[in-house]
Amino acid sequence: MRTWWLTLFGVAAVVALLASVSLPRSPGDEPKAPQRVKWEYKEVVEDKLAGEGGLAKLGDEGWELVHVDPKLPYLTRTNPGGVTSVDYTNRVYYFKRPK
Repeated sequence: MRTWWLTLFGVAAVVALLASVSLPRSPGDEPKAPQRVKWEYKEVVEDKLAGEGGLAKLGDEGWELVHVDPKLPYLTRTNPGGVTSVDYTNRVYYFKRPK
């Protein structure tokens, strides 16, 4: 007398065997390599960001923020006496979106 688990094991073995058998394909059925995405890039200096409409508007246009260069200090001479002051560069925002 068979038990239910032997029947279940037999069915599972047949399904596994059928899944491992590959059917012949016609020449046009080969899977195609996925298309590579082409990107366009945009850099926006912090001062110009408001003129671009801000981050939300750029996001609505499909731009994705990928990097921000931080403000960096640099030294400037302000007078002939040698007094040195510190100034900062602007942040630069880098965006990408599919072409």
